[in-house]
Amino acid sequence: MAKWWPLVAVCLGAFVPLVDVTILTAALPDVAAGLDASLADLQWVINVYALAPAALLLGMGAPADLLGRRRVYLIGLLVYGAGALICAVAPTIGVMIAARAVQGVGAAAMFATIVALLGVTYQGRDRGVTFGVWGAVSSAAVAIGPLLGGLLTQHLGWRWIYVLGLVISLGTIVLVRIVLVESRDPSRPRVDFAGMVSFTVAAGRKRGNSPMTTASTTSA
Repeated sequence: MAKWWPLVAVCLGAFVPLVDVTILTAALPDVAAGLDASLADLQWVINVYALAPAALLLGMGAPADLLGRRRVYLIGLLVYGAGALICAVAPTIGVMIAARAVQGVGAAAMFATIVALLGVTYQGRDRGVTFGVWGAVSSAAVAIGPLLGGLLTQHLGWRWIYVLGLVISLGTIVLVRIVLVESRDPSRPRVDFAGMVSFTVAAGRKRGNSPMTTASTTSA
């Protein structure tokens, strides 16, 4: 059983940011009422969380190889947890949107290191098992999000969605420090910061100019 604890640590880290893709769906009316948010504001709450990983994911691999995949994974968990904490206590919709962006940055760091962490930890048949379990957990996280968000919103309030995310993140950090080993590839080329920034700006402009965003902003 001990050999599977690294898989548990990685799956927990994958579950939290993926469930956050859909968990807020059922809570949006309550968020709008509680923070006096418009339709365009709610669109940004959803979109900014998707935009950050999409823009940063490609560039996170090189820093992880140089600094250590476990270290970057832990940093991602810390950043994601900090964003969840801010969301849980956000006094305005603007603060929540900014916190969701922070969460997205943390999610990008985690997503960029998961495959490498599993690859260096498991070999042979075990590696196939771990990737299968990770894929199943990822699919389940997206599917269970609306149900979990609806239950939390109905019985505790929408802010508890982020309290739960914070608690799981902190627990995962402790587990990662215990069961995951560090790995890196110092032979990788230097980090292309200019390329990262260019891709991020381009992705942001494309997302901001999408028909859905334009239509929502106009209708609001």
